[in-house]
Amino acid sequence: GICCSKERQYEEALSYHEEALKLVKKIHGAQHEQVAEILSDLGDLYGAQTKLEQALNMYAEALAIQRKSLPSDSKTVATTLSRQGQIYILQK
Repeated sequence: GICCSKERQYEEALSYHEEALKLVKKIHGAQHEQVAEILSDLGDLYGAQTKLEQALNMYAEALAIQRKSLPSDSKTVATTLSRQGQIYILQK
């Protein structure tokens, strides 16, 4: 019941995020800040499902874009690094 409902919500959220990612890449290109934002959101979504490797991959992709387009002391970069660190803690 509740478990299946929660899983469907994750699947639906994933579907929306993936659709948004495709559209933003098409509109702005793969290295745009908004792409990084969606990738980070996907990392959060995978982390919430304890799909830790997928979460780390999303955060790594987001960071690669952020580090090219934002100052190294950006709050956005710091937030993504923190989220990535939390996933590493969960992996222990």
